[in-house]
Formats: sequence, C-alpha cells, structure tokens
Amino acid sequence: MEDGHSPSITSPNNRPTVIAILSGTHAWLRELSRWCNGSVVDVDLAVAMSTQEVIEYLQAKALVVAILVDSNASEQLISIYEIAKAHNIKAIKIGTTPNPQKVIEGSSNYLCYPFSVEEFNGAIEPISKKNSPKTEAPKTPEPPETPDSDPFIDLSDLHLGFDEQSFLEGLESQTINQEQFNPILHESNFNPTEIDSFDYEGELYNFANTTNPIEQKPQPQSRTFAVLGVGGSGASTTSMAIAQALAQMDSTLLIDMKADGDIGMYHDVDRAHPGLGELMVGARKSELTATYLRNFYIQCLERRYVMIVGTKRQEDTLAARENDLRSLIDKVTEEFNYVVFDIDNKIRAPRIVDAVDPDPTVLGSEVALALADRVIITLSEDLRGIHGALRLLHRVLSLGTPIACIALVVCKSNRTIRRSSNPQHSQLERLCNQVCSEFILHNEPNTSKSRRNLKVSPDNAALKIFTCGFERNLESIHESIRPLPKGLYQPLMSWLAREDTPKQTKSEPKVNLRRIMPGELASDGIN
Repeated sequence: MEDGHSPSITSPNNRPTVIAILSGTHAWLRELSRWCNGSVVDVDLAVAMSTQEVIEYLQAKALVVAILVDSNASEQLISIYEIAKAHNIKAIKIGTTPNPQKVIEGSSNYLCYPFSVEEFNGAIEPISKKNSPKTEAPKTPEPPETPDSDPFIDLSDLHLGFDEQSFLEGLESQTINQEQFNPILHESNFNPTEIDSFDYEGELYNFANTTNPIEQKPQPQSRTFAVLGVGGSGASTTSMAIAQALAQMDSTLLIDMKADGDIGMYHDVDRAHPGLGELMVGARKSELTATYLRNFYIQCLERRYVMIVGTKRQEDTLAARENDLRSLIDKVTEEFNYVVFDIDNKIRAPRIVDAVDPDPTVLGSEVALALADRVIITLSEDLRGIHGALRLLHRVLSLGTPIACIALVVCKSNRTIRRSSNPQHSQLERLCNQVCSEFILHNEPNTSKSRRNLKVSPDNAALKIFTCGFERNLESIHESIRPLPKGLYQPLMSWLAREDTPKQTKSEPKVNLRRIMPGELASDGIN
C-alpha cells in the first residue's frame, strides 16, 4: 500500500475485507453479511462497534479496502474519514436517501440502500484493485543439487517393489548437517513435531508396509453432545459434569458456545485468555490447524477434560460464520473422542433458506444442534422450568433432532430433593409425551396411530427423563474446581454411552443400551 504501509495479510481465501462500524442494527448489514457468507461478493465483512476497534483491526495488518458507515452515525463521519485517509482506503457512507445533501467530508463515496451487488462492487473496485496482492512472476526453477551436497535421499523414483536392504544401506551412508537445526532447537516454543525434516524411519515404515499391508483397527468415531436448558437450571454445571464423566473414559473437549459464556469463570480462568470469540476472529485470517487451536485449549487437570472458554464481548460473537463453526467442530472431533457443547437456550424455529439472515448470537447453538449426536435439556422442577423445557423441546425437534437423541434432566437443589416421587415429574412426562406426539402427527402424517401415542416409561421411553441432585453447594465446587459429584452425571451415563445411528440420518436410532460396569468409570477424587 502507499504511505509507507507494509503489505497486508488477508483471509485464508486471499479476500480483502470491508469494515462496518455500527450504531445499531441495519438492514443493509444483514444483506451484505449474506452476500459475504455466500461468496456473492469477493470480500469478507468485519464488524466494529467503535472507531478504536477500527484502528485495532487496521493495526492487525488485515487487507481492508473500505470502511462502511451508516448515515445515522453522523458524529463518527469525520473521524472515520481521517482514519480511512491515513490508511489510504475508502470511507463509504450508506443511507436510504437517493440524493444525500451531505456525504463524508472530502469524499464522494455514497451507497443508497437497497443497492445491488454491482453497485457495491463498483464502490470498492478501484481500491480493491489497487491494494490487491501483486502476482509475482514465476521463478525460474533452480537446478537440482548434486548428490554430494544433498544430505537427503530422493525418494521420488522409489516404487512399491524397492529394495529394502539397499534403502537401509543408503540411509547409513548419509550424513545430516545438524547445524541447520540448531536455531530451531534453541527456540523457547520449540515443538519437535514441527521440524520440517525428513522422517526416515516413518517413510521406511510406510514404504515397507505398502507391499504387505497390515490390518489396522479403525479409529472410534468421535461423539458430540449439546447441553442447553431453561435459565438458571444448571445447564453449564451439567455440561461440565458430563465432560468430567466422559473424560474418565477418553479424551474430552468442552466448548462454551454461549454468547455470554461463563464456564471460564467457574474454572477461575484469566479473562485475558483467548476464547471462542477470538478463535472465530482469527479463523478469518488463519487456518484452523491443530497447532493454531492449541492456543485456545485450557487443561482442567482436576476434572481431566480440555476446554475452550466462551466469548467475552458481544461483538466477538458477530464474527462467527457458519462455515468457520462447522470447520472448528470437524477439526476438534478429529482430535478428541468426545466433544461437549454448552449452548444458549435462545433457539429459533427453522428458517426458510435465503429468506432470513442468520442471527450470529444463536448461530453457534444452531450449528452445534445440527451436528450433535445427543441433546440434553436441563430444567428446574417447577412450573417455569417445565414450561421452558417444553418450548425448547419443540424447537429442538423442529431443527431435525430425532426424539430418541434427546434427554431431559431435572436438576434438583438440596431444597427440592424428596425421597418420594414428585407429582410434577409425572406431569412432565405426560406433557413431553403430548409434545412429541403432536410433533410426529404434524410432521409425519402417515405415521401409524400406535406410534403417535408414545409411551414414556423409565424402561422403553423414546424421550428419556433423568433426575440429577445437586449433592453439595455448587458455589464451593466451582470455587475450588474440585471434581463434580457423581449424582450430576451418573444417571445419564448409560444413555450417553449408547452407540446408535447418528442423528444426521434423520431416522430413529436403534436401541442398543450398553451397561456401564462399576469399575469402568474411574472414581478417583470424585465424591
């Protein structure tokens, strides 16, 4: 760029960025967001709430081609123009008046909403062309080095039937200059797996086993669980308890996907530690590699799981995109056998495709529900809890989750635990039975009458209902980060351990209960 600025860094797809500074919710922003997410326009959209955030984004060396300002934000026009001028980029005012009397001082850039894709591209085209990365001329390939100067063996001519003995003799005759690795070895953040060197032993193993392959056991498929609940019913606590129980069996990751996530507070995590919001912002500039994701992992040694804390600012939530969230979930399920999502209870009814722009504050919840193998809904044992749980149950069903993949967890505090059966529990079963039957009747009109009349019982219920008791003061548990009591997760474990048909098949899973043996779950340190 001009004015002495260094070349900027773009997103992974090498697209430039436009920054929208907001003073409220605008229709043109939703329209532009849908264009960017759907690749209708060849730019990325970043959202800022203040001029200071615009400056911070520009200092992060992102390839910004324009700053968009709503016409109602008159008090910010002059300062935004000065910032844009200093960075040699455009400041574009967007309004609804075809012939505005006043535009940004010193600039004639103005867009009248509604505007077309061609008009938007035309507004940013001169700058985007000017600042687009220059294509370098192809370099002349260098001549190959002589065998005497190359410490590595060229394997390009090796085939499946190579001579293993000759290959071993060739390895022994080679010498490696260790000095070329010394600068890497002395770095403080050195990771041996990241050295760009040749793995002789690994390559030999791969080539040797190509001609005589050995049967390898398939890797177990990762399983995902989404936890949500009526406000104040212990959904976050239940998600932590489930993660703790699953971590006794295999590697487990807990992700706080709430817009105002507070799991980090329960674990006494420093607010300066980057969370899901920063991860989504960085996803626009970096690939979601395993090395990149490790910057956001927090190890909870007492409960044996790894976690990613939630967002700390509402504007960080606006940075999330559906493709990035799906890529994140795909990546972590490759590394962890169990992934637990703590999600918001703010779920919308299914939207008509291309009719409504996704709400970024609930996008994480909807993506998690779409990919989860099991959905757990928590509620308190009162009228408010039952009413909220029925509403959530209908929304989760309408998003395509099979009934057999949903469980309700009634969280009782010490003051509500009763040894005798509670009449509200049977009322909850009856109402859930009614919701499920009405949903099947409405969405599956050809279903037989016997299947519509679902019978909810502890043994053969399609929709499971569990009761968990808070056996001790939760505040002391969260403050000390001690393992959570078994009473919060033990009733759930048999249901969670079922390996049924994945929910993405949209068919009712086959019942295949697996009993958890007494010694299967480690109980060290758990009260």
